[in-house]
Amino acid sequence: MLVLLALATVLAFAAGCTSSAPGSNVMPQQTTQVPGPAATATETAQATAVATDVGTPPSASPTAPLRALVLEAADLPDGYSLIYEGEMLPGAEDCPDGEFCYLEGYSVSMVTGDAENSTLVDQTISRYSGHATEETLDAVLADQFPEIMAADIIALKAPPLGDASAAYRFRFPSTGDAVEGYLVIFGKGEVHEMIMVIGTGAGENLALDLAKKAASKIT
Repeated sequence: MLVLLALATVLAFAAGCTSSAPGSNVMPQQTTQVPGPAATATETAQATAVATDVGTPPSASPTAPLRALVLEAADLPDGYSLIYEGEMLPGAEDCPDGEFCYLEGYSVSMVTGDAENSTLVDQTISRYSGHATEETLDAVLADQFPEIMAADIIALKAPPLGDASAAYRFRFPSTGDAVEGYLVIFGKGEVHEMIMVIGTGAGENLALDLAKKAASKIT
């Protein structure tokens, strides 16, 4: 549970606090890492508390349209609690013609379980300067979560979502049991989304179900 909570905290801050500087055409760099055993219960609890303290931005926020695409409690199985919700920092203000630029994003992280069994659901919603294709999905995943691309990753059958989609099973090495998860990435128009499920309750069906619900919110 400590490893998963620490990972959830890192994911939350990576998704919510990193992006290209205003005026840059570089996509946001995620820094997802599987924490080592040095993280104590106190440190994990403190970090999680800080992440949870981030409030929902007002409706006047530029990312309000992205906030409307967030999975709600009714979309998830019973027992999940929100541990992070917030905007990703603004992206490129001026994107050169022909460049694929990150523009803005929003993310949420939810967790369920106890010290023995726990599961994390992470959703990131990003808007880019180009419409979603198989190529843009690869670029977004490699840029935002390079550690997943470097992990033990297996491509699964892509679900028919949006304009382009892909699905993966991945496994991070760990000092104990390996941390396994499933990821579905899809896009419609300029919106690119990722649904990631990690932990003891992670499964392909859960990831696909949540991705379908998320995709249905994009008009």
